Amino acid sequence: MNIQTYQKILGGMLLGGVVYIGTQFLDESPVACDVATGTLNWNNPESFDTLEDTVLIFAKKQPNGNIDYIDIGVPSKPPGTYGSPDTNLGNIEGGIPLDLQYENDPDAMLIYADTGNYCNVVGLDDSTYYYAVFNVDNGSYSNGQYAVGKTIAVEGIQDVVLANSSRLQFIKWICYDTDTVIAVLSTDSISIAPNGYASSYLTGVDTDWNQNTSYFNGVDDSEGKVMYVDFGDLLSWRNLPEQEVWVFLWTNRGDCWSKTTYKTFDTR
Repeated sequence: MNIQTYQKILGGMLLGGVVYIGTQFLDESPVACDVATGTLNWNNPESFDTLEDTVLIFAKKQPNGNIDYIDIGVPSKPPGTYGSPDTNLGNIEGGIPLDLQYENDPDAMLIYADTGNYCNVVGLDDSTYYYAVFNVDNGSYSNGQYAVGKTIAVEGIQDVVLANSSRLQFIKWICYDTDTVIAVLSTDSISIAPNGYASSYLTGVDTDWNQNTSYFNGVDDSEGKVMYVDFGDLLSWRNLPEQEVWVFLWTNRGDCWSKTTYKTFDTR
């Protein structure tokens, strides 16, 4: 999951030009994946001394769509008096422990206190996070560096409105009309999810189950067959197994995938 950032350099520690989660984005409108883990990266100043300096990072979740930066104030609390940093951003909403609350903003949680230049985090969702970064040199704080990151999830299928032995119809979110949809038909629940690019599933795709050789696992039909790889919202298929079947749908953008939408139906 990429994080697109907007920075204000106030002196002290210098943040790098890009702060991101997941793979680095390549343009001004990055594709961002809905994944549960990622890495926050930054650059330390040339004068950084790992024996004397400590990087502190605090994170805050944007409340209800309203802009609410971390209240920097004048920090003075010794780094060693904070508790062990928590890199699960999902815990920000669950009540931040007192020993991890930033001294000037109780809604900001300490996620990093060390001498490196990256931090692995988990528990992200489709929201906006504010970060405040400090370089603490023998107890003396640099000016706070700000970063604002918005996670952008790939929206899944809104609803499956029709699924029978001859037809599949679903609703995509209107703002994601250009996202590719893949539909996988299986005679049972499946245990895997798509990865890479949607185009990698094109070989062997056929709307006739008997002719289709686009195996979802690339080997056999034990995890189903990819019946559809396209931009639309309607599929006519034939010769499906005569039994209860499952259809699984994902939307794809770049190498990023939505969460799973599925429906069971009987073809008999």
